[in-house]
Amino acid sequence: MTLRLTKSGERKVFEIYVNDLKINKPKEWDKNWRILIFDIPVKLNSARTALRRKVKDLGFYQFQGSVWFYPYPCEDEILTIAEFFKVSEYIEVITANKILHEEELRKYFKL
Repeated sequence: MTLRLTKSGERKVFEIYVNDLKINKPKEWDKNWRILIFDIPVKLNSARTALRRKVKDLGFYQFQGSVWFYPYPCEDEILTIAEFFKVSEYIEVITANKILHEEELRKYFKL
């Protein structure tokens, strides 16, 4: 016997996966910052709001409305979330080793 999920069933499984998604923190910080930036069109406002809510729940630091910082590798998780909300073409994750306001970030992340 073979069972197959419907498209809505596949979507529901993906939703559960994204809702439970966590970012594994390494034992030591690699001293690199991950900067999530996005410019999502107004017509996708609900997706933008959902993306913001999820990255906030994951512990990202909101620097500006569409600019978020995180100290640990998270590119795969962010891409998964963006794909779920169908906004992957509107996001970018940048890795940087020097940030002007780093002390504020270090304090926020207790680094």
